[in-house]
Parts: sequence; structure tokens; C-alpha cells
Amino acid sequence: MYKNSLQLILHNKCTCEINLLKCRSTLLHRKEIYSQVQYNYINDLLNLKDVIINKISHDENSVAHILKEWFYDICQSDDYSYQCSEIVKWIQSAENCGIPEFQKCASTYKNWINEIKNAFKYGYTNGPTEGFNNKIKVLKRISFGIKNFHRFRNRIIHCTR
Repeated sequence: MYKNSLQLILHNKCTCEINLLKCRSTLLHRKEIYSQVQYNYINDLLNLKDVIINKISHDENSVAHILKEWFYDICQSDDYSYQCSEIVKWIQSAENCGIPEFQKCASTYKNWINEIKNAFKYGYTNGPTEGFNNKIKVLKRISFGIKNFHRFRNRIIHCTR
């Protein structure tokens, strides 16, 4: 099948690159878990600079990876003015990327932009409250049949401490 070992090496490298680009975990992991060599290799495969600078249309995986990393960088920044300006740019890029999931996400973010900016500014979320409500609903669902309300109330209080 292969005339020499160089063809075999090239075939293996191409197969590895295709598998890496199609691999879901490559898109899900943050860039911090990769070594610099690994991250540079992934960047080279995805041609991130070409996509950002020249807006060349690439496959969905590379565009999704770029948008994901850009969004994480925005969220983890401590500069409020940077976050406000970049989130608007991110929303515009996500709307124009051609990936339906990102377009829907961008539409939602556009509707909630003031609340998102407030979350950047103040750092408070309703996450703990949502977590308590979820625990209470789960407890209510599994406690079907408890006749004494005071016992149920005590279970809720004990569960949410």
C-alpha cells in the first residue's frame, strides 16, 4: 500500500490531524490544559490566525474553537471596559459564523446584554439561589408522601445548609 516509510508517516500524520480536528474533546478543553507545544500544534491545524485576520471560512470545528476561547477570555478578564466592548464583538461574530448553535446563543446574549454586563461589573449571580431551588425541587420530588409539613420543612432546611 505504501511505497516507503515517508508515505506511511505522512498518512499517519494526516489521519492524526483529521482525528484531532474532529475530536470533540479538543474543542471542549481550555487552552490552559495543553502544553505550549500542543496548543501551537492545534493552532496550526485550525489556522486560527487566518480565520481571525482574513475571515476565511473554515470548518465549523475551528470557528467553534475560536469563539469558545474568545468567550472564555472575555469572561475571565478583570477589565470591565474590555469585557463590554468584546462581548458585543463576540455576539456579532457568533451571529455571522454560520453555526446555528452559536447564532442562537448570540441571539440570547443580545437579549440579555445589560444583565451580562452587570454580571461582569458586579460579579454577582443568582447561581446559588438557583441551586437551592433545584435542591428543594429534587427533595420535593423524592419526598412524595411525607404527610407532616414540618418534617418536610426541616429536611429542606437541613439539605440547603
